[in-house]
Amino acid sequence: MTDIDENALFNITLGLYVVGSYEKKTGREVGCIADAVMQVSANPMRIAVSLESNIYTTKCVKEVGELSLSVLPKNTSAELISEFGFKSSENTDKWNIAPFYKDGKLPLLKDCIAVITCKAVDEIDIGDHIIFVCEIKKAKMVKGCEPLTYAEYRKSMRKASSKEGLGKRWVCTVCCYEYDGDIPFEELPDDWKCPCCQMGKEYFQLQ
Repeated sequence: MTDIDENALFNITLGLYVVGSYEKKTGREVGCIADAVMQVSANPMRIAVSLESNIYTTKCVKEVGELSLSVLPKNTSAELISEFGFKSSENTDKWNIAPFYKDGKLPLLKDCIAVITCKAVDEIDIGDHIIFVCEIKKAKMVKGCEPLTYAEYRKSMRKASSKEGLGKRWVCTVCCYEYDGDIPFEELPDDWKCPCCQMGKEYFQLQ
């Protein structure tokens, strides 16, 4: 029995951002989704960006010492989030999914609310994530609209039905996709994958 209800943590206000960087040897663009970003100092102007320790984009940020942030709007497509959030930049050219440009070597989305470029000045290993403390080099608004929050993302990824009496559904624990296919979930082939994040059946729970 645990004293930690993960649903409580999901209510901590977070945004969604595309983090951009590049390979040191080739200059090829890499990127991932981040939800834990916050301003930690006004003078000097610094932010903290938390990235998973074992992903390829984190490896590249550690090597080149800089990163970019594209602040995602509320109408961001599930396809873009799936591409940047659930695939590896090591073997996927993620930036081909959407128009982008570069500031120096750092890639930035054209369709976003704001863009920020940073120099990583410190890093803190906190377990399965690394926090990069970053000095802001440039920041500008792109368009005025509502940002996408993590809570809204989780809600939008669920295909909630308005019908009553449907009972429990199989839900992906990675991206919150809710299976609603005609074939019973238990009868899907063993190699079936979530259409959103491409994770296997073992990542689904009956909720």
